Amino acid sequence: MVRLRPFMLVGVLAICAVPGTTLGQPVGTGFDLGGFRAYPWLNLLAGYESNYYKTSNDVRLDNAIAGLGGVGRLSTWETVVEPGIRLTALKGADSYSLSYFARIGIVSASPADNFTDQQAQANANWEFGLRHRVTFNYQYWYWHDRRGSGSPVDSSRANFFYPHPDLWDSNRVTLGYSYGAPGARGRLDLMAGYRTRHYLNNNQEVRDNDRPVLGATLYTRVSPKVSLLFDAAWEKVNYTRQAPGALTLDSDQMTLYTGVTWDATAKTSGTVKVGWLGKNFAAGQRENVSDFGWSAQLQYRPRTYSTFNLVTERTPAETNTGLADAIVVSLVNLDWVYYWQPRLYTRVGLLGTNDKYIGEARTDHRYNASGGVFYQMRRWLELGVNYTYEARTSDVPLDAADYTDNVLLFSMRTAY
Repeated sequence: MVRLRPFMLVGVLAICAVPGTTLGQPVGTGFDLGGFRAYPWLNLLAGYESNYYKTSNDVRLDNAIAGLGGVGRLSTWETVVEPGIRLTALKGADSYSLSYFARIGIVSASPADNFTDQQAQANANWEFGLRHRVTFNYQYWYWHDRRGSGSPVDSSRANFFYPHPDLWDSNRVTLGYSYGAPGARGRLDLMAGYRTRHYLNNNQEVRDNDRPVLGATLYTRVSPKVSLLFDAAWEKVNYTRQAPGALTLDSDQMTLYTGVTWDATAKTSGTVKVGWLGKNFAAGQRENVSDFGWSAQLQYRPRTYSTFNLVTERTPAETNTGLADAIVVSLVNLDWVYYWQPRLYTRVGLLGTNDKYIGEARTDHRYNASGGVFYQMRRWLELGVNYTYEARTSDVPLDAADYTDNVLLFSMRTAY
């Protein structure tokens, strides 16, 4: 299936992460609830962060921003409670699921940055014989962008002077169709979707946007476990509430990729796609993007208790500054999970990005290194501790965008 460009929030571990990026999750057996099987969970996270707003390493600039009424460097404890539940049901070969997830955060040193994020999701998978499959996914997000220097990956802006984080909600619907029997020589995946993102405070309505998306992937099997693929995707970004007379940021994003996907042995599996990416603006004054792009997810398991995961991609992102037209993000993420005992494992991660600001003389580099130890005391209970070091260097004059940050995170994850 065509893969939509995800939110790859990589800043400060699970404290700032979206659903699905947590470090681990105990296994729940669930219980019957009407015609569904219910799987509730509850996570408790407590962390200390040395630079919550990710402000500049230049203390003079940091103090100047604070002197003008903005946020300065903040070291703080943060507590996050994550309740959630997933409901699943089967009807023959068809499957259905509903889920709800919340993140309630308390920032000890700055109550104005407390947050309650929520996400709800519905999924359906229908099988029509061996060759035809239809999938449906709907998501609703009510989320916040933390104050501070911002990130191009999730399009959060630099926000030093508003008294609260930016709030937004989003509706996302995706319909997929697959043709081809399992093991067939050829298979075709089609996708159509629509996504909205609307800001709710801080006078950020001009950043509201709607996005229709289309995609197609053709797979051609060349051996029992290896297939070539040809992938095309299109996304139209419509800014719906821009200021009168403003130079529009409306654009069309496209990718044309070819590659290979395999699950050749018990040790290796992966998908690699390379090709062309483009972003063409409706306004002729803006700088279009036409460049080499890629996307790859690789897994290597030299032992049953040792797993390496590599993710790398190059994708365009919406601008989060008032100067750039867009941002092209090149990302490499490697992690290693090693089970010392059936219930005890460690996780080490390395991440690096190159963020090229199109239309602005700026290139950023972000680095992230993390390591953690996790112990599953019971089937339903996992305890962990994780440390992350994060840094950014930038071409912005006077090192105004450079920062370093340290996070120590304690976690308790439960599942029924």
